[in-house]
Amino acid sequence: MLSHMKIDTRVKIQPLGPYHVEVKQFANIYLIHKNKQIILIDLAPIQVFDQFKEDIEKVVPIASITHLVLLNRMLTTLYVITELIQSGFNGVIVTDRFLAHQLTPSKLKLNVYIVDDHQHQLNEQDELLLQFVPVQFLPYPDMMIAYEPVQAMLFPGLLFSSYQEDSSPLSDTELQKGMFRFHKEIMPSSQFIYPALVQIDKVKPKLILPAYGSLLDERLSPLAMDWLRKMSFHNNYVSNSKTGGAIENLDYFMLINQLILALENHYSRIEILNTFVGSAFHLDPDTLTVKKTSLVNYKLWHQFFEVVFAKKGMAWLIIMEPTLQHLMRTYGVELPSIYRSETVKLREEARQLEAKKAELEDHLSTLLKQIDEAKDDIVKDPLTKLYNQDMLKHMIKEQFVHPVASHKTRGLLLIQLDQLPEINKKYDKETGDETVRNMVYVLDQVKEKDVMLFKQSGPGVFAMIDGETKENIIKEAVKFRNSIEKSSSFIEQVSISIAVVTCEEVDVQLSIEEKMKNLLTTLEKRMSYAKIKGYGQIVDDSTTIPTQAEGFILLVDQDEINRNMLYRIFKRINYDVIVADSVVEAYQMIQKRKIDVVISEINLSKMDGFQLKMMMNDSKTYHEIPFIMVSHNKTIDNIRRGNLLDVDLILEKPIVPEELIGHVKRMKEKRKS
Repeated sequence: MLSHMKIDTRVKIQPLGPYHVEVKQFANIYLIHKNKQIILIDLAPIQVFDQFKEDIEKVVPIASITHLVLLNRMLTTLYVITELIQSGFNGVIVTDRFLAHQLTPSKLKLNVYIVDDHQHQLNEQDELLLQFVPVQFLPYPDMMIAYEPVQAMLFPGLLFSSYQEDSSPLSDTELQKGMFRFHKEIMPSSQFIYPALVQIDKVKPKLILPAYGSLLDERLSPLAMDWLRKMSFHNNYVSNSKTGGAIENLDYFMLINQLILALENHYSRIEILNTFVGSAFHLDPDTLTVKKTSLVNYKLWHQFFEVVFAKKGMAWLIIMEPTLQHLMRTYGVELPSIYRSETVKLREEARQLEAKKAELEDHLSTLLKQIDEAKDDIVKDPLTKLYNQDMLKHMIKEQFVHPVASHKTRGLLLIQLDQLPEINKKYDKETGDETVRNMVYVLDQVKEKDVMLFKQSGPGVFAMIDGETKENIIKEAVKFRNSIEKSSSFIEQVSISIAVVTCEEVDVQLSIEEKMKNLLTTLEKRMSYAKIKGYGQIVDDSTTIPTQAEGFILLVDQDEINRNMLYRIFKRINYDVIVADSVVEAYQMIQKRKIDVVISEINLSKMDGFQLKMMMNDSKTYHEIPFIMVSHNKTIDNIRRGNLLDVDLILEKPIVPEELIGHVKRMKEKRKS
């Protein structure tokens, strides 16, 4: 299969096997030779270890293998690793955090490299060997696939694998059928394949080398991508419809039990059981599933939501809504009638307000009639499906009418992704939108049940917290920040900054409109300052916000006297200045802060100023930052190197402050225009 492929001499791939491990299953293992590194991709099962070992030693000594990459999970993984170590392996095991934890209890002395801690990359002496992409439920909850960029080789694990009767080559039709049967049997649903294909399509692999079945060359790879896109299967016990209409023999018990499972993630078992006491639904107290009911088919479906709404109101319907949307897409089931009212949430709020404040009845009735005529696309953000900023303003107005309990307050959080502009530039706007959706998903998973999320008219998300202490509001903000930083749901590691304001900060003498404007303006100011401070900031009323600086300057110099002189000069003219004494430290600061101008000495230890500029040039985000070099050695060679790297200016020490200040101001203004 690989004999007719165009091979880049810098990277050599050696398939091992195939090994006949099960009926119609032929396992593939791969050896990669790259930059004096020998990388083994995955392990053969223990029952074929002797043949596996023999095949490796035909190519290289086992002791020369530098890395073992574990993509797939087997019951015998630890046993095979033990045998491999006894045969001389002493390299690094590369895997994800989940599988690394499975290896930890073993008594083996393993050198484990967790890709989650290294931006999903495997590097050796500043050279990228492999990059990894996290995927979900293919078939395990947390997995990854590997990509070798020089040869454009994809190692997708079980994805793209196929069944075949023997190791003979298959026709395209036979391969397509074998691939479908494999995925239908192994994967939970074709729905989980599509997000992985979006990520794979971005790297455009030429060779796809799966764990089982046929290897895919440049002709077959795009065909296989198309086959997987068109796959449709769901591993359940109901019949599938190809017409797009209602599905006959649909198991409504199974659908309702999935919705109850969503409720169980937020509420106690006893509360869920009590909700259905006296209704037509009888739940098993041990499994929390519907045992029996006198209702059937659509009556069963609609009545379930009616019972939930009557007993628990809109809060429970909102909790179930993401699961409901998935079931509707997957099974073609009808939207429950209770959801067809576009303002059911506001009606529930109105019912509670009327019970507390009878004098608001006429006003609320008028409001509900007006909102009854609106559509979801008026009040919801199309990207995140959250209620939009106009709805937030309406909720704020309603909140200010009612006082909070003693020793409690109301808080409003503005949350924004720090890396969103860079992601939009590095990838595309579609990837940026997907990153925002993933942020909303993570926030929704970890928030307290009484916290409401709204989409900002700009790039962020609001979180409204009612009836809590200031301390608990800050704790919720910290939880949001930490959850985003630890999440693997993003194309690369991201962080969020959060601005916090409470109603106690607002002058009670102001009108409701002025109070609302004051809240939002305060949040915007605090968010702007958070962006200036760096990534992952939380800014509230305890933070003193200084007067806005003219700009940010990064000084890179190991000469402390010169560095301190420039620092004082620019601070006097209201510039914020940060300093670094090495290229590595400087580049880390560039990644964390919005820098307007870099001023760097040429002669630095380990790496010089030209290497810092080279690193910035390799980035789509940082290559346009103005770059000034200063040195006692302004030689012809240095000037030529600077011209080749697009260095904006080279000045000779000792520096004339007025000259440098003038250059900095002009560069900043030119970049702004």
